[in-house]
Amino acid sequence: MNIAEQIRKPKSEEKSEEAISEEEVSEQLPEDQLDLNAAKLEKLRKIQRLQELEDELSKVEPEKDATLDDLEEKLASQIKSATKGEMVLQESADESVISQEMDEIKLEVAQEQKIVVKTTYEKLVELHEWVEEAQYGFMYSMPHHKKAKEDFQSWREEWSQVLLDYARVGTIHIIFPKRLLTEQPFNKFTNRKDSISELCDALIEKDLAEWVGNKRKKDELRVYWKSVDEWVTLIEKWAYDNAIFDIIMVPDIRKSNEEFALLPMEDLRYIFRKLEKEHKGEMVELQDNQFGIKFNLN
Repeated sequence: MNIAEQIRKPKSEEKSEEAISEEEVSEQLPEDQLDLNAAKLEKLRKIQRLQELEDELSKVEPEKDATLDDLEEKLASQIKSATKGEMVLQESADESVISQEMDEIKLEVAQEQKIVVKTTYEKLVELHEWVEEAQYGFMYSMPHHKKAKEDFQSWREEWSQVLLDYARVGTIHIIFPKRLLTEQPFNKFTNRKDSISELCDALIEKDLAEWVGNKRKKDELRVYWKSVDEWVTLIEKWAYDNAIFDIIMVPDIRKSNEEFALLPMEDLRYIFRKLEKEHKGEMVELQDNQFGIKFNLN
């Protein structure tokens, strides 16, 4: 067959190497070549199958990831449904409590930092500002009780109130005049000893004070910025408010941290006896001059 005839031959009749059947190959090739080709074909099939599997796997992977996400979401939903959100709510509640406690602690610390312990004198100045004002400097000189009688009486009235308030704001029940000689504002008097003595006498005249201890020496002044009857009421209220129905001894009064904690022993004895007379309690007296009161329950 010449070249022209080959060209005119229909393509359908042509057989490519790929279209040659295994039978034709077996007829045309020797036996050892056939075994080699068979192995190659088997290898090609395996490669082709492996490629198909990889393609299928690549399609499955996204679906698997999506399925896992769905499962996790469903699981979380089921847990929340089963617990009714208690775990989440509890955590939220705990955080809220902790946050509230922290805020309260911060507030307490801030308030403590602002608290300034004032001296008796500073408290007194809040009541009588004039004791620090320069224009009232003349008040530190006691007027003559005969030559300037009215000024003397006015001076005495003003300063006796200052002394009473000094005892009250300082929770002082017994004043020692000698100590006042160095205490503000009394240490500014031009004639300190006579001025302080005059003020003590003024309180005694008003029944707001009396000399105790060695009365001739006049070195201890009992000041009544509350009457004894007022102390009776306050001690009784304190005992009932705190449900104290055991025997209350003097040391218990001292530890109370109340205004009456430092009341003189004789005042406490008088108060306990008064409570007994009013049938509100029974006086208890022990050895070594120890005494107390036991309130009635009714």
